[in-house]
Amino acid sequence: MSTKKQSKVYNCLNRNLSKSIRSKQCLLCLEPSQSTQTLCSPCENDLPYLGHACRQCAIPLNTDSVSLCPRCQSKAPPQDHALCLFLYDTPIDQLISQLKFHQRLSYGRLLGGLMAKYLKHYYQEHPEDSPQAIIAVPLSRKRLAERGFNQAEILSRPIAKELNLPILRRACQRNRDTPTQLSLPAKDRRRNLRDAFDITLPLSIKGEPIRHIALIDDVMTTGATLESLAKTVKTSGVETVTLWSLARTPLHI
Repeated sequence: MSTKKQSKVYNCLNRNLSKSIRSKQCLLCLEPSQSTQTLCSPCENDLPYLGHACRQCAIPLNTDSVSLCPRCQSKAPPQDHALCLFLYDTPIDQLISQLKFHQRLSYGRLLGGLMAKYLKHYYQEHPEDSPQAIIAVPLSRKRLAERGFNQAEILSRPIAKELNLPILRRACQRNRDTPTQLSLPAKDRRRNLRDAFDITLPLSIKGEPIRHIALIDDVMTTGATLESLAKTVKTSGVETVTLWSLARTPLHI
C-alpha cells in the first residue's frame, strides 16, 4: 500500500462511513466507487489477504508444498479445518478496532460481506466441506452489556445469508467473564479459556443432529478461543468443526 493511500486510510477510518455511502466514495482511498460494498476494486484487491495457510489453524505458511504447520502436525487441534481471509494488518486491523470499540457496525457488515464472498467461492469449489450451521463465538453477559453487540454475530449475518445457513444464536453461551486475552501468552490464554463455554440447546436442525458446524470470530491470534469452543462443540457430539475468522495474527512456530 502506498504511503499516500495509507495516509488516506488512517484519515478515512476516523470519519463516518455514511458520507462514503452517500457520495459513492471508496471508504479507504476516497476515490469514486460504484461498489455496493463501499470499496473500489483497487483497494479491495490491495487488502492484506492471508494466502497459503495451515489447513487446521490457518497460520500463514511460507510454502504451498505442505498443508499443516509444525504445531498441528505434532498435536492435532480439536477443529478439523480453519479458513481465514486476511492477515491482521492495515487497514483490516483498524476496521475491526473501529467496529468493536467505536460501534461502527457498518464496518462489520462490510467485512462480513467480503468474508461471505470468499466463503461462497471456496465452498463452490469444495462442496463436500460445507458446514450445516454457524455459531458465532459468544461474548460473556458482562462484555455483551458493555459493548451492546457481538462483533462475531455481526460478521456472521452476511455469510449466513450468502451461504443459506442458520445461525445458532442460543445454542451456546460463555459461562464466565474470562479476563482479556490481549496481554496473555499462548499457554495462559488456553488456561484462561478452559471450560469457558457451555452448549445450552441441542445442536440440531429440525430434530436431526448437526454433523458439521462452523464457528466464527473476528480475529485468531493463538486460536485459543475458537479451539476451546471447538472442543466444547465436539464434546456435544458434532463430528466436524470448521473455524472461520476474518483475520489471522501470525505466530512464530
